[in-house]
Amino acid sequence: MKKNISDLLDAYGDPNIDLEISTPLSSERIKELTMSKIKEETKSRKRIAFRVVMAAAIVLALAVSAFAAASGAAWFQAYFAEQNEAGLTAEQLAVIEQNSILIDQSQTVDGYTIHVESVIHDGNAVYVKMDLYAPDGVVLPYEEHRLFDKISYYSENHQPENYGWGFEEVIDADKTDNHEEMLLRLDIDAQIAAEGGVRLELTNLTKTYGSFFNQKTETMAEGTWCFDLAFGAAAEDVWEHQVISEPIPCTMEKQMTGEETEIYITSLIIRGLSIDVVYDYPDGADLESLYWLGMKVIKTDGTEIRMMPTDGQFGPVGDKIIGYASFESGAPIVPDEVAYIEFPGGTQIPVNIEE
Repeated sequence: MKKNISDLLDAYGDPNIDLEISTPLSSERIKELTMSKIKEETKSRKRIAFRVVMAAAIVLALAVSAFAAASGAAWFQAYFAEQNEAGLTAEQLAVIEQNSILIDQSQTVDGYTIHVESVIHDGNAVYVKMDLYAPDGVVLPYEEHRLFDKISYYSENHQPENYGWGFEEVIDADKTDNHEEMLLRLDIDAQIAAEGGVRLELTNLTKTYGSFFNQKTETMAEGTWCFDLAFGAAAEDVWEHQVISEPIPCTMEKQMTGEETEIYITSLIIRGLSIDVVYDYPDGADLESLYWLGMKVIKTDGTEIRMMPTDGQFGPVGDKIIGYASFESGAPIVPDEVAYIEFPGGTQIPVNIEE
């Protein structure tokens, strides 16, 4: 799962992968120690909100089936089509239909209404499409960025230890009205996926405005909006695939200095909307965050799906430095359409998924 290296490190249970750690500790203890080093920094992380422009023409021109409309898939089909110059294949559109589910819940707090329309997920990442409605006469201008003081979620029997979320404001055609579309992305773990839903709580709506060096944040509405998101029925096409069976060397660029360094990819898991990478830093390497922008899924027809980094952590385990990076997809990943995964440094790892 994203945000939880304990799950990602399950790959080390593979006897084909030699950790070369000079310690008698078991694999479970290794994972526990890694988490203890990383968890202090990663409790409830959030990513910076950003905006995405949704072209009205895409929404109007896209052919929508009755099922897509009923499941809430139509908006996701338009959204992902806008992210890809080559558009979406029939298979990708079908995946969105099969894995979207209509929520249709609204709640008004302090005069502001939030409507959760629909969700789509891959068993690891959940995309939540929402609408914000301000009171009549209140304009939600483009220049302001809206967010929440706190975003939390949990299942009936489980509160994830390490969770994260991403947030987008989707600009509609009318930038001077009281309505705004939002896309919230939640990282879930195996237990939440198994329970098939979460309780989502959004606390205190805020707005940020001003220049980069003189930003101001104000509270627009105080209170908590609560929603029960049931997405278990949308899991018909949920799948995941471990791409590699042995460590693969990969040249990467350090984020701050720009220097090249070699890491070893020890786990590469691909899913319908996300990718997780676990890697080893070589012995003696100077620790520095890596530059992950530019990760791509290259399809068999030569087109690509952009992968956006959503999280990355690393920490010592014995005499090794083990890290992971998580990515969200700019479009559904269809197993038989994938040729290889290209890393930012140019390393290409072939993908052979047999369904």
